[in-house]
Amino acid sequence: MTSTSFLYPSASQDRVAARYDATGEPVTAEPHGEANAAANLMTTAGDYARFLIFVMGGGGLAEDLAADMLSPQIVTGSNKAFGLGWEILEDVRGNEDAI
Repeated sequence: MTSTSFLYPSASQDRVAARYDATGEPVTAEPHGEANAAANLMTTAGDYARFLIFVMGGGGLAEDLAADMLSPQIVTGSNKAFGLGWEILEDVRGNEDAI
């Protein structure tokens, strides 16, 4: 993952997608001065896809921990739950689940 950061990539500003408000007006991106794991991840579709493939393959974790990570730990709705770090949506299309 060479294009992922928790800090705003000012050197790569031309690669950041434009943002718009509900009326279609452009919104200026506000660079964050500090990393924040809860909200500031800047990544590309390719990097995120590689990360998800890694996670779905167990992420280098022990089998039981990897299974727990992707299994409902806290149920929040009729088909919604949280695993370890993921929201899990069950029966999205028929019997398919999503994270």
